[in-house]
Amino acid sequence: VSKNPAEGLDACAITGLLDPWMPEVAAMIGFGDGEWRHKDVWKHTKQVVRQSVPRIEVRWGALLHDIGKPRTRKIDGRGRVTFHGHAELGARMFRKKMWPRLAFDDALGDRIHFLILHHLRPSQYDEDWTEAAVRRFYKQMGDGLKDLLDLSRADITTKRPEKRKRGVRNIHSLKERIERVRS
Repeated sequence: VSKNPAEGLDACAITGLLDPWMPEVAAMIGFGDGEWRHKDVWKHTKQVVRQSVPRIEVRWGALLHDIGKPRTRKIDGRGRVTFHGHAELGARMFRKKMWPRLAFDDALGDRIHFLILHHLRPSQYDEDWTEAAVRRFYKQMGDGLKDLLDLSRADITTKRPEKRKRGVRNIHSLKERIERVRS
């Protein structure tokens, strides 16, 4: 939860500590940079961690939210890169391998798993959602909603200012809509 977590993450990578400790994270290093014009997953991940609120659950979620990407990357006939199912695969990878290896307690492990699994959901929000859809969303997200919205904001790493503003506005709009529907 430091102010500059990228320094610690880089130190873990440079010293080789990530390979035995978190090979799922090590697999993201250099993955995607330059090839097929897709952003480097490791650089993106470090930026998400840096931009996330300094709560342990959110920081771990930020670090691990894209661990499924290296194993789900596909390139379609037009050269577009996709990562279909990376959230679900990443959540399974975390639950089966990382959680036992890192010995998280149940509460923290459950929250990290939740964040990995659902990290894309808030960005799917559209203002056309009905009140019933908004209600269903916040009930499904339960007490993880605040952490999930915080992670989703941090996951906006585009360098294009207008796209960034649109993403942040969308998450803010979802939060406001949830508050209106709840009251």
